[in-house]
Amino acid sequence: MKIVTVVGFGGLGKTTLVKTVYDKIKGEFDCRAFVSVGRNASANKVLMDILLALDMYESHFTILGETQLIDKLREHLENKRYDLSLTL
Repeated sequence: MKIVTVVGFGGLGKTTLVKTVYDKIKGEFDCRAFVSVGRNASANKVLMDILLALDMYESHFTILGETQLIDKLREHLENKRYDLSLTL
């Protein structure tokens, strides 16, 4: 697993940079998601956004807790090459 962190003040173009790189390499992965995260986002909201981006969302997921949502993601991503880009 490789993680790249892009840090800086608001308005510098961090999201634009990450999105450009994401668009360039996304074809190399079985699964991919680009999710923009607000400063005060809850873990459940972020997980739901990831599930939506992966076309995995089901209406009953709204009643699941954080651990259960993580388990759903793990199950879906197991043995797959994936790219998950989160921007704050």
